[in-house]
Amino acid sequence: EKDKSEITRLKADVDKAWSSLVRWAKTTYAETFRAWMHLKAIRVFVESVLRYGLPPTFQAMLVKPGRNEDKCRKILGDLYAHLGAGMEQGGEEAPAAAGTAKFYPYVDIDVKLSGSVGEQ
Repeated sequence: EKDKSEITRLKADVDKAWSSLVRWAKTTYAETFRAWMHLKAIRVFVESVLRYGLPPTFQAMLVKPGRNEDKCRKILGDLYAHLGAGMEQGGEEAPAAAGTAKFYPYVDIDVKLSGSVGEQ
């Protein structure tokens, strides 16, 4: 009987700790996501300045191409082809330096949102 009461007490402690953890996670998710997006924005700024120089004259935008990623990249490549010195026409990806990501005439930073609300 002593073991049962101990197990019951421990289960209650676990439930209390779990509910506190869930409450904490829900309240800090938005702040964490906002900070992550801010870091992505800083990265866009820094890469744009490093690639295109000062003064920083660029337009940052989010694009969600869905299933039309190739078509979207081609259109963006054609639109910004004048920025990609040494790249082939049509926005085709250029050979990047060893160990680096793909290179486009525009700054491309992926934002992976797997497991987000509303995603199927």
